[in-house]
Amino acid sequence: MMMLCCRRRKGLLRKMAGGSLFFIVTHLCARGTAPLSYDIDYFHMFTQTGSFPLFVSNVYASKLFVSARYSYDIQDVLCLNGGYIFYVKGSPDKKIIPTFGLLADRMTGVTPGMQINLLYPRLVVTSINQVMVDVRTHRYLNNAYNWNEFNYIVKDYFRPGIVTLEQFFWNNRKASYVSLGPTLFGHVYKFNYFIYSFDLWKNSRWFLIGFNYAFP
Repeated sequence: MMMLCCRRRKGLLRKMAGGSLFFIVTHLCARGTAPLSYDIDYFHMFTQTGSFPLFVSNVYASKLFVSARYSYDIQDVLCLNGGYIFYVKGSPDKKIIPTFGLLADRMTGVTPGMQINLLYPRLVVTSINQVMVDVRTHRYLNNAYNWNEFNYIVKDYFRPGIVTLEQFFWNNRKASYVSLGPTLFGHVYKFNYFIYSFDLWKNSRWFLIGFNYAFP
C-alpha cells in the first residue's frame, strides 16, 4: 500500500482536499446568519485513475458550526470539524474562521486550520489553510494545503472564477504540488452547485462536481 500511495501521491491530497475544503467554502458565500441551520452535500471527484464520492453534512448554530465528512477514496478518512466564525467589523460578508477537527479511519489524528471568506458586491474571495496530521501508522499521509478561490458574481446562479491549490507532504519525500484551474459556482433558491476543473493542460487533469441543499 505504501508503494501505491507513492505512485498516486499526486492525486492523493486532491481527493483529501475535495472532502475537507468544500464543506465550508461554498456555503459561506450563500448562507445567511440564521440561529440554527444545516445542509447536506454531495460531491464527485473524477481523476485519470477513477472517480470517488464525497459526502458532507453541516450544522450551523449562530457563530458555531460542526461538520462531518467521509471520503471514499484510497484514504477512507472520516473528518469531524468545528469552528467559530469571527465577523470582520461586524459584517456577515467578511469572515475569519479558525477550525479544528479530528481524523478517523485510515488516518487517525487532528486537523487544525484557518479560513477567510470575503463577499463583495461582485466578488467572492476564499482562502483556506489546513493541516492533516496522522499520529499513528499513516504518518506518510501527513500534509498541509492552501486553497484560494476567486469568483465573479455575474448572477447568483452564475459565478465563474479561478481556483488554486498548493499541497505539501512533509513525510512523503517532501513532495509539493500546485494545481490551477477554472471554476463555476451558482446559487438557486436553497441549492448550490459547484464545478471545479484542475490542470486541464496536463495528463493529470481532474474535476470535482457537486451540489448541496440548505435547511431551513
